[in-house]
Parts: sequence; structure tokens; C-alpha cells
Amino acid sequence: MRPGDAVIPLALAIIAAVPGLPAAFEVFRRNSDEGSLSVARTYFAAWWRHLRASLLVGSVVVTILGVLVVDVAWALGSSIGALLIPVLVAAIVATVAVGLGVLVGRLDRPDTRLPALAKASVYLMVRRWCLTIASIAGLLFWGTVVRALPALGLGIVTAPLLYLVWANTRHSLSPILREA
Repeated sequence: MRPGDAVIPLALAIIAAVPGLPAAFEVFRRNSDEGSLSVARTYFAAWWRHLRASLLVGSVVVTILGVLVVDVAWALGSSIGALLIPVLVAAIVATVAVGLGVLVGRLDRPDTRLPALAKASVYLMVRRWCLTIASIAGLLFWGTVVRALPALGLGIVTAPLLYLVWANTRHSLSPILREA
């Protein structure tokens, strides 16, 4: 199997996993705001309610990330790579941050259109960059743990790290969420 053979299945798996994020975030939101302990019912209702939007967001983010990763791979062998790679990495981080912002913002502002949430997320996620970096570092750490020790990563580490991502992203978006 060549290294590039797993790219399409990996991209499809990531897109398929994205609806689980707003569902988990909804469980956190309900517990935080209302004290709700109805985890399974809340999760599956939110999964179904946000399925279409989260698949769209996941598809857009994965497509943009695919282009950016290909550009990074091209720049590695080029003389302009030293200048271009940091910009591309920043674009990768911004893409993931905006995707998270849209998924989290959609929970508190379900009536807001996705492009408007993306536009606000670009500004707010960059403005509170330290929380954004912490969230993305949490996602990277989670992915590393799941890859190395799947049972530990999926069983123990998932909820605290996803809560960290949700809380940081929600705090970053607080100026537009307070208006709701």
C-alpha cells in the first residue's frame, strides 16, 4: 500500500466523524447551562439535528485542509518553502479554528447562517488566539493518544479534551453568543 492510498478513506472518515462534535458539544452545553444529565438522548437528538450542517462544515474544512496539506508537501521541496510553509500552517490552524467556531456557534445560534458564523469565527478565533491554540493542541493531543493507545484515548481522554475544545471555542465566540 502506497502512502497516498489512505488519504481518501481518511478524509471520508473525518467528515463522517464531524457530526459527533456538535452532538458532544450540545451535551456539554446542556449540562453547563441547564444542569441536564440526559446524555444519550441529548447526544443523539443533537447529532440528528446538526447532521446536515456539520457534514457541510466538515466537507468544506477537509477540502480546504487537503489543498493546504498538498501545498505544504509541494513547498517542502521548493526554495520558497521557508517562506510559504509558516503561512500555510497558519492557514491550516485558522481553517480548523473557523470550523470549530461554526460548529460551536451553531449550537447557541441555530438561526444564524453558516457563512455569517464563519465570518464571525474568523475574527473572534484569531482575536482570542491563545484559546484557539489550546483547543487545537488539545485536538492534536487527543489524536496522538487515540493513535497510540486507542482504548485510553477513546475511553478516558475524549470527554475532557472535547470539553476543553468546546469551552475555549465558546468563550472565544462569547461576543456573538451573548446577543442570542
